[in-house]
Amino acid sequence: MIAFSLALLFIVAVTSATAYSRDIFYQAKSKEQILDVYETNLASGNGGLNTRPYGNDREETAYSSSTFVSIQLARDVVTGISSQYPLCSVDFTDNSTVGSFDWWKYQTGMAATAVEGPSNIRIYITQYPLPIPATIPLTHLEVRGNIAYVSTDSNVTSDPDLYIIKLPFTEGSSGADSLIVGNSMTGSSTVSNSTVNGSSILSSINTGPGIVDFSIVGKYIYAVAPSTAAELHIIRQDLDHALSLVKKYQLSLPYATATPALGSSIAFSNNYIYLGTEKWAGEEFNVIDVTNPISPVRRSGMEMNTRVGDIFVNGGKAYISSPDQQQLKIMDISDPTHPVTSNGFSPSGWQRQEGTVSSIFEGRLDFGRTSGGYNVTTDYEAFTFATSSPFNPYAYKSVDMPGGIYGILSDRSYDYMITRQAGKEFQIFGHSSNASLSLRLALPTLPQSMTCYRDKIYILSHTSLDIYQIQIMKNY
Repeated sequence: MIAFSLALLFIVAVTSATAYSRDIFYQAKSKEQILDVYETNLASGNGGLNTRPYGNDREETAYSSSTFVSIQLARDVVTGISSQYPLCSVDFTDNSTVGSFDWWKYQTGMAATAVEGPSNIRIYITQYPLPIPATIPLTHLEVRGNIAYVSTDSNVTSDPDLYIIKLPFTEGSSGADSLIVGNSMTGSSTVSNSTVNGSSILSSINTGPGIVDFSIVGKYIYAVAPSTAAELHIIRQDLDHALSLVKKYQLSLPYATATPALGSSIAFSNNYIYLGTEKWAGEEFNVIDVTNPISPVRRSGMEMNTRVGDIFVNGGKAYISSPDQQQLKIMDISDPTHPVTSNGFSPSGWQRQEGTVSSIFEGRLDFGRTSGGYNVTTDYEAFTFATSSPFNPYAYKSVDMPGGIYGILSDRSYDYMITRQAGKEFQIFGHSSNASLSLRLALPTLPQSMTCYRDKIYILSHTSLDIYQIQIMKNY
């Protein structure tokens, strides 16, 4: 009997080992197929899988090999090809991991398929109430995994300027699959809403004057402050998410009696901070070298003669949204020590409307602006240019968005926009700009800013203390 039991255990162990070995073999074979395709296309100059750009234009720079920020490297099938890693999916409706064998098969099989219509999409909206005092206005949001970074600009000097908040969901889940409570969409797609309580503050910091925008770069957070004392605040994040202010940097005055600048916007690229300010006597666009984060050095700047709003850096260019006549300014920053005006866009209605945000995804440039207080149907708010390089200010598609544009994201199928039009705060448009491929969703708030992580979109509220997570899935 003992011998029989041992033999049975041995058979079970061998069977399990064989099955496990078989799984490893097929996984390795899948990886080899991906690498073969990638190398073949790379050698032919096509640039990667399925002759498409690999990744997207929203990337995070890894400051070191440390894992103090939770990031899954989307380019893990080919290591060493870049020091930057995409934060968001190339297609928000595709939930497979970018670079995986499932993703490659999906892209290959769907390459010739037309853009899905609204009726073929399911949308999950999850509301996360934030444990922040109700009197504190929120300004900007970034998300890494289930960790949200939220900046504030309070009138109370003792209030924190930056919070790190843990959202109550497990990374990789939708956060809403089992919490469907209703439908608030104006359209034909399936939309499910839920509210998930339990967000917790991991840490916070009070840097003094408030923060209006920030960029996360590894363990450092570069924040811009509307302060005459120091426009740039450099914050370090430790392994336990503890925050410490390591440096404040103030722009030099153009002359002794000049009023100091107020920071307004920020972007990071290749060890340089691109810092925007309100209109003042000095240069509103500034390039600061942060190769050594605790010893920033200003390398150059340029007079904009207006407030610098959102800054988006891509491919040696800085795209600046502004409130003056040239509402989208394009700067050549290929030499950071000598920025040069490259091009710009001056749509009608600039006397009332202000440029708010720009975004690029794999060569497509999107630009948005405010409505100017009332809607003139011929003065559009949303613009899409077929390509960002070379930029043609006369070749674009535009959409009337009465609530103005306050955030733009794109993938390979759609443009996603947030607006302050009541009942249509979140809108989706097919790249063809065909009205039949558009969705308009109601959120119980006015939006402040929008960001993304992997296949999810996150919206920070302007009128309440909430983050809204949006997950979009195709009906197969």
